[in-house]
Amino acid sequence: MDKGRIKQIMLLSRDEPLRQRLAEAMAGNPTYRLLRSSESLDDAYVLGVQGLLDLLLVDQRLAPSDPLAPVQALHQRLYDVPLVVLADPADADYIRQALLAGARAFLPFEFSRSSLIQTIDDLTRGATGAVRPQYQGRIIAVTSLKGGVGRTMLATNLAVALRQVSQAPVALVDGQLIFGDTEIDLNLNPQHSIADLVDQVSSLEPEVLDEAMVRHASGVHVLAATTDQQAAERLKPEHLSAILNALPRQYAWIVVDTGNWQDARLDALLAAADTVLLLTTPEMTSLRAARLFLQMAREDGAAAGKTRLVINRADLVGGIEVKEIERTLGLSAYATLGDDSALVTYSVNRGVPLVLSHENKPLARNVRQLAQKLAAEVAAPVKARGRFPLFRRGGR
Repeated sequence: MDKGRIKQIMLLSRDEPLRQRLAEAMAGNPTYRLLRSSESLDDAYVLGVQGLLDLLLVDQRLAPSDPLAPVQALHQRLYDVPLVVLADPADADYIRQALLAGARAFLPFEFSRSSLIQTIDDLTRGATGAVRPQYQGRIIAVTSLKGGVGRTMLATNLAVALRQVSQAPVALVDGQLIFGDTEIDLNLNPQHSIADLVDQVSSLEPEVLDEAMVRHASGVHVLAATTDQQAAERLKPEHLSAILNALPRQYAWIVVDTGNWQDARLDALLAAADTVLLLTTPEMTSLRAARLFLQMAREDGAAAGKTRLVINRADLVGGIEVKEIERTLGLSAYATLGDDSALVTYSVNRGVPLVLSHENKPLARNVRQLAQKLAAEVAAPVKARGRFPLFRRGGR
């Protein structure tokens, strides 16, 4: 959260007197801005995924038939936005369950101005001196030698879905390195990039990585590509290896959008991965690129047990059948994703991941099922990360 920025607060409530009391309590405070109140969770989602919310106040009476439902839904979809429930202090059972469901604090309906401001201060100041948990994170590389197959769409939505499924820290790395698309798909405006870490690879402490990340409202932390050509050229394979070796200590999942270029830097990204999701579509040009990747990987031997085939737009009208793709590549499909170009276009243009905006659509369910399948493998033995020198000489 940016220091010095006016923090934006939203109330979800049907109660007009409560709205007025909140506005009066916050009047004259230059640190906060009370956004328009609403009864709709969708209004909160739209602002939250755009990074325009710093705190949400949720009225216990918002959904009388199921008072906990709004807290549960908001916590799942806007994990990084602190939730405060406004509730009847005599209803201890609701307060306890709301806190377990993801609320960070509770205020009585008849709150005082001082308690309101103190609560907002505490939750928007940012943690200091907290003990960081240590992880042994899994790195998932989403790759294709051909552009236009949906690699960034899958990487961004998979990162958000893994966050939803695991409720654990997730990082998304834009391995395109320059002029990447993850910031567009997530409607972000990063002030730092992966190139900022070049001079600090020998001391990648958590604070250093934190500074380079941009936070998405879903809870995913993004290491963006640079827009500086010279900075991108300074990124060497050893820098990428060091960064990807450091991230698993801080994140349970690291999703890498590898880009579709072919050189030793791609080797470094693939070598660091625990799982490589090879993405293709049911079209001849895409299938040819996937076959080329697998041929080179098999010749080297480094991809054994590590590469998983994911077929995007698997039900494309006129496309190659899944069984024929599997036969041609000699690899069974690990996952298939449905064809919904209109939804993907809508999602990218809005900058909202489709697993958030249209969670019940078949494509969103496909991505979530892939996340669940990957999460289910966590307990299985992990193949050691190692060499993946497919493109060390600049391609074949």
